[in-house]
Amino acid sequence: MLNGETGAELGAEKPPESPNAPESGREIEWREKAPQEGVEVRVPEPVPSPAIEVARSSVPTPAPEPKDEARMKVERALEENLWELYFALPKESRVRFRAEGERTAAQMRAMIDKKNVRPHAVHAVIDHWLKTIPKVNPWFLLQEGKIKTDTVMTLVRERRAADGE
Repeated sequence: MLNGETGAELGAEKPPESPNAPESGREIEWREKAPQEGVEVRVPEPVPSPAIEVARSSVPTPAPEPKDEARMKVERALEENLWELYFALPKESRVRFRAEGERTAAQMRAMIDKKNVRPHAVHAVIDHWLKTIPKVNPWFLLQEGKIKTDTVMTLVRERRAADGE
């Protein structure tokens, strides 16, 4: 394809196009113009192998750890006032936000069991979790972090009162 020659001039054959090809998404091709030659180049989209899909589905997932009443209270406190925001997130952000929220709830639960819980430490963990939300006003995150810190500290005080400290 030197000196402006095209593939047809060199005797190159076009790949056969099937008029009855299914539109299932597996046979999607994208076309790109070569910058200097003006020749259309076809690059097939990678197709996942069915064997890989079977292998992925056969991998056992770890069982979720059991949630006690204190952890459920922590989760309810953390999710308060965030439902609209959660469902407005794109799916990949939603998955990441939920996973980080589960980890945060587990940390909060562990903090509640300690005798010496500092509000600053609770706020730092909650703030880290809330910052996983993309494109949100930082003042809103600060306000929500403070509200959730106060709620978790109330749970800590209730736990201490129940234990008789």
